[in-house]
Amino acid sequence: MIFSSLTFFLFFLIYFLTNLFFPSRYRNYLIIIGSTIFYAWWKLDEVWVPFLISIVGLFGAKIIDNESRQRKKYFLWITLFLIFSPLFIFKYQGFFYNELFVPIFGLKEKVFNNSIPLGISFISFTVTSYVVDVFRNKFTSDISLKTFLAYIMFFPQLIAGPVLRPNELIPQLNNPKPISLDNSFYPIFLFTIGLVKKIIFADYLASFVEPVFNNNLVTLNSLEIVLGVYSFAIQIYCDFSGYTDMAIALSLMLGINLPINFSKPYFSKSIIEFWRNWHITLSNFLRDYLYIPLGGNKNGFLFQSRNILFTMLIGGLWHGANWTFLFWGLMHAIALIFVRIFDKINSNKIKFNKFFSTFITFNFVTLTWIFFRAKSISQAFQIVRQTFLRELPNLNEFVNEYYFPISLIIIFFILHNWDEINIIKEFVKRFRIEILMPLTILLWILSVSFASSSSGAFIYFDF
Repeated sequence: MIFSSLTFFLFFLIYFLTNLFFPSRYRNYLIIIGSTIFYAWWKLDEVWVPFLISIVGLFGAKIIDNESRQRKKYFLWITLFLIFSPLFIFKYQGFFYNELFVPIFGLKEKVFNNSIPLGISFISFTVTSYVVDVFRNKFTSDISLKTFLAYIMFFPQLIAGPVLRPNELIPQLNNPKPISLDNSFYPIFLFTIGLVKKIIFADYLASFVEPVFNNNLVTLNSLEIVLGVYSFAIQIYCDFSGYTDMAIALSLMLGINLPINFSKPYFSKSIIEFWRNWHITLSNFLRDYLYIPLGGNKNGFLFQSRNILFTMLIGGLWHGANWTFLFWGLMHAIALIFVRIFDKINSNKIKFNKFFSTFITFNFVTLTWIFFRAKSISQAFQIVRQTFLRELPNLNEFVNEYYFPISLIIIFFILHNWDEINIIKEFVKRFRIEILMPLTILLWILSVSFASSSSGAFIYFDF
């Protein structure tokens, strides 16, 4: 039941209308029921997973809060171990066994057929943020199971984030706003923007990505490989930010504000700026719950570099149990460390042209996406190598054949400068409904015309 499907539209319509007539004091129960149906629609046999992790986190936090100062850390580690145990068993068990234990201890390889519960990485991080905030006395443990389950299970963000801190949602659940049809056009327009990103950009460009990463390189020329690589950079952004736009829009319709998760990341002038603008809630989570506790910027450059390396490797591994994700994280860690070295030795404060800095940053990020998307590190290097070894086609013939995906990529970059929640909100405020309504209808018509029989699942559902 993805956001761009007819099934979800029917589900949300029923859920929204029920909310309109449901007393606000019972709204958390409705969130739990609706979110359980939403999750079970995907995998009924795994619906117990978010409930189990949530219950462990809530009662673990209550125990931590009531323990003596000396014993708090002990129970924190026990609680975190229990929270991450399902994640390890479902997602990483096979990887650690076959990739580490087998070569080290000479064991026989095993096939692990565990399916990965939807959103388990996001759910684990969201529960962790609550437990750690209680441990740090930044949030109270005095909340009900009903409220906590509504916080974790809230379906717009349940499967692919944003990664929520307790202070970003629980107060809104405790003091629900009345749901109204007034001022509803902004979330409708924002949802439409997310839908356009998903269907017109991400889903369409996916057809040029698949041949590059599905071992079809022998049939492609160099420019087709380049087109596939750049298409994936656009695809993963439009897929994930499109989901986030729709999640924020749906939440606004239900009277709830979710945090911004993207801010024109492909126009970042450095890799540091990129990570401040890409998947912002995950970046902030890794900074506040991993990088800073490791020591952050303290204790000199070597320790800072170690902390960056460890944080980015964990960030890479969080995305999936494959060496490719670790290598992707390593590449970003090296780039972040390099930028800090350059800043130290650049005593004259040489400033590069904004376009040049943005161009270099985007192309580096695009290069790393190859390793993120590839099935193996060797395949990723093969794609990079074949980009230069395959024949170069006639440029005019290539443009004539692929003018539409090329045009889409160009349109994406033209519009990317305005691709920010606050800018979209200001746009809706500035123009009259008589202008916005036809534009919205046109965008829906275009999306429907682009849509295949079923829109593809969001990429980040796999994480």
